[in-house]
Order: sequence, then structure tokens, then C-alpha cells
Amino acid sequence: MKNANQSLNIHEDNLKIIGHQFKLERLKRDYSLRGMARAMHLSPTVIADIEAGRRIASWDVLALIARHLDIPFLTDTHLLKQALSDCILFQEALYHRRNAYATEIYTRLLDIEPSLLYSPLHIEFQWVKVAYQLFIELNY
Repeated sequence: MKNANQSLNIHEDNLKIIGHQFKLERLKRDYSLRGMARAMHLSPTVIADIEAGRRIASWDVLALIARHLDIPFLTDTHLLKQALSDCILFQEALYHRRNAYATEIYTRLLDIEPSLLYSPLHIEFQWVKVAYQLFIELNY
């Protein structure tokens, strides 16, 4: 059975970035690696490897870490597929200079922005934000 990462064709670099973001959030909260691992019933090595990008975690483990850190994490594969589709549609709308449609898609993505910031679509969403600012707001 395919996991969510595979079924969405999510590049593993996106998952490595999530690990790094989790580390920043853990440090911001002043959680020790060992204490967090103990509370989550995981090995400190596993968490350290995820944070360093040496290990690609399963969807369930990423969601578990996010819950422990109390940060939004988009686990609904249907919403992830829709968000990924919207990122692609946004690029196509920009290419065809359909600014009103690109703005509509951008607004839809902004509605779920907190979840996208800690999702495998982080890179795609950041690209959409920058592209929107350049091509729509600044009319580049």
C-alpha cells in the first residue's frame, strides 16, 4: 500500500524541510530532544534523523510530531491533492496571464495557509506566494 508521500508524488526534499521546521519549532518551545522523544515513545535518534533530513518519516510520524509541537499539519490527503492541484493551476494561470483566475486560486490557498506552512507542499506554496507578489501585485 502506498503511503501519502508516494501517492501524492511529493519530493523527499519537501519532507526534509518539514523535519527542519519541526526542529526549529522544538527549539523555540525549549523542548529537549530526549524529553520529546520520551513523551512521544520514539527514539531520540529517529527524531534527530528526521530533523536533520537523514530520515524520511512516514506520514503518521510527521503528524505525531506536529501534534506534539501543537502546530498545524495537513494530513488529509484529499486536501493535499487539492492544494497540489491548485499550485499547478496557479502556475498555468500565470503562464496564460489569467490574473483573475490566479488570484482566485491564491485566495483559496491562503485559506489553508497555516496547514501548508508545515506540509509537504511548503516549497510549492512559498513559490506561489512569491509569484503572486511579483506577477500579480507588482505586475512584473
